[in-house]
Amino acid sequence: MERWYLSHPYSDNTQKRLEEVLKIRKAFYQDKKHDNIVLVIPQLATIHLQNDFGRERGMKDCIELLSTCSKMVYVIKEYDFATGMKIESEYCNKNNIPIKKLDLDWQNQTLTNKIKLI
Repeated sequence: MERWYLSHPYSDNTQKRLEEVLKIRKAFYQDKKHDNIVLVIPQLATIHLQNDFGRERGMKDCIELLSTCSKMVYVIKEYDFATGMKIESEYCNKNNIPIKKLDLDWQNQTLTNKIKLI
């Protein structure tokens, strides 16, 4: 199975962002074309680190997770990239990991067919 890393803001509004990643996860897995993909969601895997040990430790572990993935995906506009997302995208660019934008219909919580590689 392929692993895709979900890059999404977190620290500006942790509760809202956690709710968003759960919606993204639901929409992602409802799409049958993702049956052979594991969506790695760092907010769910490293939340305790960032809350208890600070952003630097959380980002270190996020990059380690990202290094095991074949793609990085995100669902917001590029100009909305948070600091951590910029660090993740720079890592991808340096390590030839493709970055894809997933278009999410937030109201219906479904992914549209517009998936772009940037």
